[in-house]
Amino acid sequence: MGGHSGVGKTLSLAGAALVSALLGDGPVLILCPATLTTQWQIELKDKLNIPSAVWLSSEKAWRLDPDEIPMPSIGAEGVTKCPRQIALVSTGLIFHNTEERRLLMSKSFGMVILDEAHRARGKQDMDADERTANNLLSFMQEIAKKARHVLLGTATPIQTDVEDLWDLLKVLGMGAEHVLGDAWSDWRSAEKSVPIISGKRQVAEEREAWALFRKPSAQTSAS
Repeated sequence: MGGHSGVGKTLSLAGAALVSALLGDGPVLILCPATLTTQWQIELKDKLNIPSAVWLSSEKAWRLDPDEIPMPSIGAEGVTKCPRQIALVSTGLIFHNTEERRLLMSKSFGMVILDEAHRARGKQDMDADERTANNLLSFMQEIAKKARHVLLGTATPIQTDVEDLWDLLKVLGMGAEHVLGDAWSDWRSAEKSVPIISGKRQVAEEREAWALFRKPSAQTSAS
């Protein structure tokens, strides 16, 4: 999801968080840069009247409102005990191998929202076939398996490599085969699918064309 202004994008994502919370899907985790946590909390409160809590990494405590003093410090383990349904956590804690990162990864969520999602990316190592994920991407790959819903927000225009976008699509596809197909789907490989999408390579064989069409667009079922 892109947006010309932070407000429009934030509001759209916040609306989805509200719906998820109202449906009782489970706790909502919103990850964004530390500089945006307060903006997110204000947007949630002022525009949608949704209460949320911001995790203050230095104080190891939750802040329930921008105008209030933080709750008493409860240590890193407090990050999994948010007093509100919607928790706002800085992506900086995920980029670094913090105790909070490890604790959050052990928890399940109804919805996980990653703002500024283009910061989650992999890189191609010279001596490896697979791209190596940075700490944010590897966290999202794991947490997505235990989240009912995942939303990724990015600024527009996205100035990232197509491989970076495929990393994010793979996150959305965790436990959701309708996104890129199953583990054997060619859509999961940017190397195989991007040249076809961009028109650099034509599909010549009917078998290959059918395989690409069948996964993930049309699910097969036993008769």
